[in-house]
Amino acid sequence: MSQSSLKHRDVLDDLDASSAVLFPVPPKSIPSAETISITDLRCIGSYNWQESEQPTMIVPGSPRIWNESSSLPTVAASTKDHVLDENRLHLPATPLLPIFLAVSPTFDWPSVDIITDRNNLQKLFSWVQGRAMKFRIDVERAGDSDTVLLTRWEEQVTVSAPEGANYGEGFQRAATTTAPGCESAAMGYHRIVSYNLGGVCLVVRSRVEACLPGAPEDGASESFPPSDYAEPILNVVHAGCNPPESSLIELVTKKKKGNGGWRQRYEKMFFGQTAAIYIAYHDDGKFKSVTKKTKAQLAYHEEKMQPELQQLRQALVRIQSLAKEHAGGAFSLVKEDDKDMKVYKRERGWEPCLPQRYMDVFRQN
Repeated sequence: MSQSSLKHRDVLDDLDASSAVLFPVPPKSIPSAETISITDLRCIGSYNWQESEQPTMIVPGSPRIWNESSSLPTVAASTKDHVLDENRLHLPATPLLPIFLAVSPTFDWPSVDIITDRNNLQKLFSWVQGRAMKFRIDVERAGDSDTVLLTRWEEQVTVSAPEGANYGEGFQRAATTTAPGCESAAMGYHRIVSYNLGGVCLVVRSRVEACLPGAPEDGASESFPPSDYAEPILNVVHAGCNPPESSLIELVTKKKKGNGGWRQRYEKMFFGQTAAIYIAYHDDGKFKSVTKKTKAQLAYHEEKMQPELQQLRQALVRIQSLAKEHAGGAFSLVKEDDKDMKVYKRERGWEPCLPQRYMDVFRQN
């Protein structure tokens, strides 16, 4: 990978500063009998990145398998940089491309309103709650369709691991094992789901750290053939097995036991539809305990989230509408520190986020 792809970027890079238009937070709706929930959930694809020089995906891949043990490990602090966006690390210009290589070519792409990483939904949800800091999301209309592509944007792809928060990978390696056929896989397992959020049809990619023992061998709740596209910029290896939805685990490490911040943790589980979260507490790498919570145990937060979910739905509908209105269908949403979110046009010469042959899948026959 070129060093230019890893450099620090400014949030307004490649944007027309004179084009800024305010994107206000949608107003809170009056209390309604309608509940915004996730329906029609379906896993449509998955993959791991392989640890290799040439970008290589393992499809469908598998999460690492949780080791249920009475003893907890002691691990050394990692000196490696922390990867914020693994997909952009491997594919700087087309980080959404793996979604299309991992999903069956028979999937009905034109029926989708928005394709995104979970991270973008979390940022927008924080914004409607008034607690978002700086972020940017690149927005592009898929050809002349109604589908909108949201590309994650970070100032840096990798950052130095902060002191006191660099035991996560060591714990994950010690507390889990690789699934059969995925011995060469990197740590992250990327899961792609489709669901309906209050009438908005989404395809969402998120990362899962582990699954319960026995899950990959037992097979997936649904099997799906991967895309038959071939790409010269990366390899695709077919291996692994999808675990059942109910076995998926998000792993978190934390230095001190205390307030788990369960509301925000549930928000992440909600948008990715992960079944459980395990928080491992440690003292300078000596792990003391693991608190386990299922999504069902934390679901009471969903009722409290309803006003903001209504606002998020309004924002997603507005984003889709703006993509249809914008000439060229591409712009960026930028939220700077202590400022309102704004819409910026891309500067001339911007490149589409997908090769044309993938844009063509959105054409209505």
